[in-house]
Amino acid sequence: MTVEHLNPASLAPPKGYSHVTVATGRSLAFIAGKIAVDADGALVGAGDYRTQGRVAARNLWLALQAAGGRPDQLARLSIYIVDHTPEREDDVLAGMAEAAVESRIGPTAGILIGVAAVGIPGALVEIEGVAVLD
Repeated sequence: MTVEHLNPASLAPPKGYSHVTVATGRSLAFIAGKIAVDADGALVGAGDYRTQGRVAARNLWLALQAAGGRPDQLARLSIYIVDHTPEREDDVLAGMAEAAVESRIGPTAGILIGVAAVGIPGALVEIEGVAVLD
């Protein structure tokens, strides 16, 4: 399995993602949206976009790991932010970067979408992913 991240010089440099991800492998893992909840389902980081970004990204990594996947096999992420503003986006991406250091999840192709609500009341961030497994 290989995942190659491409950022053409003809496009503006990406901030925290890759413009293109080319992946080859034997199977795909589709990871359902992850929010900032603990193992008991309790919301973590109420009102805190950065904390919720970090915990949601960590939960995505745990789900990928359960599928036998590795961080370098992530090909795409979709990030949903409640009441999106540039400041909230920065907080979410900073939290995700903290989780990335822990789990070594690198930039992938993806999209960031502002939404009215996600998953459960009080959740501010939801992240889903696609990985290409060996």
